[in-house]
Amino acid sequence: IGSLSGGQRQKVAIASIIALKPQILVMDEPTGELDPRSSRQVFSLLKELNEEHGVTVIIIEQKIMLLCEFARQLAVLSEGRIVRHGDTRDVLAHSEELEALGVNCPRVTTLSRTLSERTGEQQPACINLDEAEMFAFMRVSWYHRKCFFGGKSPAETDCTGAASRRQRKAGSAYANRNRI
Repeated sequence: IGSLSGGQRQKVAIASIIALKPQILVMDEPTGELDPRSSRQVFSLLKELNEEHGVTVIIIEQKIMLLCEFARQLAVLSEGRIVRHGDTRDVLAHSEELEALGVNCPRVTTLSRTLSERTGEQQPACINLDEAEMFAFMRVSWYHRKCFFGGKSPAETDCTGAASRRQRKAGSAYANRNRI
C-alpha cells in the first residue's frame, strides 16, 4: 500500500468501507485526492449504494457541482450550525445567501438566477448544464415567438408578406449579433 498514490489509497479506503456493507455511510471529502473522472465514479457508486441497496449516504464535501448532480438534499453549515437544509434545488435557490457564507455555488446556478432576475421570470434554480440548456432553449424560443410572430404561432402568421421578411431580417441580425 505504501507505493499507492493518494488517490489510489482513497479508493482502497472507500472500497474497504463499502465491503463492510454498512447501513449508514458517513464520508468526509471522499473525493479530495481524486481526479474529476474518479470523483464521478465514486459518487456514482455511492448513489447506486443508496438507490439499489438502501444505504444512507451522508457526504461532507466542498465539490458543490458534483454534489448537485448526485445529492437529493443538501445541508449547509456555518459555524457549526445548519443554515440551509432541503432539496438541492431549494437550497441553491438561495445562492446569494450561500455565496455570502463562502459556498461557491455552481456557475450555472448563479447564471440562471441572474437571467431570472433580468427577465423578471421566476425560474427554478438550474443545478446542472442540461437544465441550463433547457432554460436557454425555452427563453430563446419565447423570444423568437414574440419577435418573429408577434406572439402568434408561425401558422397564424403570413409568412409571404413584407412583415415576414422584416421579421426574418431582424432575426438574422439578432442571431449574428449574439452569435447564435
